[in-house]
Amino acid sequence: MRLFLRLLCVLLLSQLPSFLLAQAPDPLRQRLDAVFAPLDKSQVPTGRLAEYATPLLPLDSYPGTLADTNYTDMSAFRVLYATVQSARVYGQDTLPDLLAFNARLKAIGLTAPGTGPIPLAVQYVAYAAVRHEAFSQDLLRAQNEQLHDVPGRTQSPYQRQVLFAAAPQYMYSPTGAVSFVFHRRLYLASGSAAVQALYLDFDDGRGYVPAAWELPVSTSYPTAGHKHIRVKVVYNNSMSQPVRTGRIAPLPSEIRESHFDFEVLRTAPATRYSFDNTGGFEQNFDEVPSVHSGATISVRYGRGNGNEEIRKPLIIVEQYNIAGTAPSLIKCDNANNTVETFISKIGPDFTFPFDFDDKLELAGYDLIYIDFKYNLDYIQRNAAVFEEVVRWVNDKKQQVGSPEQNVVMGLSMGGLVARYGLARMEKAQPGSS
Repeated sequence: MRLFLRLLCVLLLSQLPSFLLAQAPDPLRQRLDAVFAPLDKSQVPTGRLAEYATPLLPLDSYPGTLADTNYTDMSAFRVLYATVQSARVYGQDTLPDLLAFNARLKAIGLTAPGTGPIPLAVQYVAYAAVRHEAFSQDLLRAQNEQLHDVPGRTQSPYQRQVLFAAAPQYMYSPTGAVSFVFHRRLYLASGSAAVQALYLDFDDGRGYVPAAWELPVSTSYPTAGHKHIRVKVVYNNSMSQPVRTGRIAPLPSEIRESHFDFEVLRTAPATRYSFDNTGGFEQNFDEVPSVHSGATISVRYGRGNGNEEIRKPLIIVEQYNIAGTAPSLIKCDNANNTVETFISKIGPDFTFPFDFDDKLELAGYDLIYIDFKYNLDYIQRNAAVFEEVVRWVNDKKQQVGSPEQNVVMGLSMGGLVARYGLARMEKAQPGSS
């Protein structure tokens, strides 16, 4: 009968897209409600049941013991939290929802790695799961694709379990000086255990070092590269047991651990050479009626290039401005795509643990950024602008005798525009692109 629950989870996974879109009515939740409807849910400890959850990640893989299968990052942390919240079968949830947690992290968190101690989020959530022997021992029954309680059973079909996970806001540091900080507002707890002590293992040879709420704990790595960070929280178990003297002795402390991978990019601050500081120029491509709507081309030189000479071109084709379709409904950060916004998002200060900006500039690439005057235009029309830009770039290279090939990077829909334009150019004149 345990197989029944596993098959049910497989079937329900096919409904995940509708769940994630949060449409009403939610067919996944309707199906789960139907399966569990006959049960007396008040008998479920903690009010959360793993089998009732939307199975985004397996909760039992994160019990607070370290394994190769339960590394975390902030994405996994959020998915686990969403999973355990969806497991509630009765009662009011005292935990904040995922949107509220995101708001807390945004208010507390850093704008970029290296600008301060990296916040650590921790979740300890008690839930219940159906015992493996529940069906073989006739504690639960499956009938007509529903679960039923067994009258007069001698023990509970459920067992208490704990979800434990910790994750940092960022998974990398631009230097070897690394600090983490436990924030109480990022501690999501539902259960009877109280925190006794916090520890961090930086993978720097010291082992676990003590930490405290709101106080940064730091290390300085002598080498760059991969680090395996471990988090340990020790709890005072609220349960107690009597001893022969008549006194009450506490049960042993409860220890939970979590771990994540962390990257140190370099061991000392580096002098970055950004495209913002290398100069360049703008080139306007006017609209051609019935052909294209025009574009503005921004050129930023690679190291050693200049004087309006393009020698090693990297042509960037901007993405579509999705916000322009319904600005009152769709909130996006690409309302005005420019070479400046592109450059701001390719350095390590944005979201990538890699200084793409510095590496491109150091390699001597000249950025040619295509900013369409109407980037919601048809792909064919914007592809026509792209083709005109490629021919213009080829002329510039020929003037200085550059043998370098063009490299094209299309951002989102810009990739389709570029591929369409390149295919059309190759078809009309092979080797022209």
